[in-house]
Amino acid sequence: IQREILLSIFPEEEASKYQDKLQVIFGDIKEENFGIGLGSFQELAAKTDAVYHLAAVTNLGSSLIEARENNLQGTLNVLSFCHASKENQARKSPIKLFHVSTAYVAGTKTGVFTPEDLDISVKFKNGYEQSKAEAEAAVRGSGLDFMIFRPSMIVGSSYTGKTSAFNIIYLPAKLVAKGLFKALPAIGSTPVDLIPVDYVADAIVEISLNQLSTNERNFHLTVGVNRESSPIEIMECLFDVLKDHKKVSQIATQLLPLVPEDLVYKAASGFSSAFIEVEKIISKRLPILQQIFPLVPYMTSNPRFDSSATEKVLKSTKIKAPQFRDYGEKIFNYCLDTNWGKKAWSNPRNLKEWW
Repeated sequence: IQREILLSIFPEEEASKYQDKLQVIFGDIKEENFGIGLGSFQELAAKTDAVYHLAAVTNLGSSLIEARENNLQGTLNVLSFCHASKENQARKSPIKLFHVSTAYVAGTKTGVFTPEDLDISVKFKNGYEQSKAEAEAAVRGSGLDFMIFRPSMIVGSSYTGKTSAFNIIYLPAKLVAKGLFKALPAIGSTPVDLIPVDYVADAIVEISLNQLSTNERNFHLTVGVNRESSPIEIMECLFDVLKDHKKVSQIATQLLPLVPEDLVYKAASGFSSAFIEVEKIISKRLPILQQIFPLVPYMTSNPRFDSSATEKVLKSTKIKAPQFRDYGEKIFNYCLDTNWGKKAWSNPRNLKEWW
């Protein structure tokens, strides 16, 4: 299993170097002691110096109960693990927790949201956001030595476009590419903060390994204020790629029109009559809107995320958050080259891999 994991990330030569350094332990963060038994739990805690907590349910359509079970209870179990490690008398230095949250703990707040801002009493768009906010609050109140990282909407590699998850913007893009939309249920100028997975990974590693260079504990891994994309820009990028793949003739000869703003806002707010009306406008087949409904609020209104603290820490490195316009075509080329993940990818554009 170690080799399989490494080969999903690195070429064979690199994977071989690190295979013996990786140990896989099967457990479940939702369960007490991770489901591995108290003895194994304590033994593992005693020899752990740092924890990178990334496990989460990210489905925007999850119920609050399901989201809390994974994202909040899972985090509470990770905190218990860290406290078990902290209490080990043989430890020379305190355990460090690096917790991956989300920028969307902002909920429905508008304006500029800073990494320090957190209010679990605000209204959230869904159970995912609320459960992640509650989990982050638990980390902040844990008394542990922690850092919190908040990515925005993560997409594929900015180098190759490669992704392992076709969610968030990928779902409506796929439906558009297949000609199932007649109009787009979005406010065209809405700021959409997209960030490539390679930037998120590189920033987390760099900041966590060089934490002595900063007193900050909270970091937005976002493209930043006034550098966001928008539904219009994303759609334009997708159509450019579709043209290159000679697929535009199958769906449309011009960009899709937008649904009237008042209807989009009402549908996003849960008005059933508006939902039905928007469905009639956008789809050739039913129920298209129902499939992407959890995404609609993000296409109508978003906060903007202050990333200045992150930029300050990374200033002396080569790690910079790229704008979607600079790599978006790679994202959609990968989708079409692999038929949205259904077939193997051979890197036909001979793009230079990040390694």
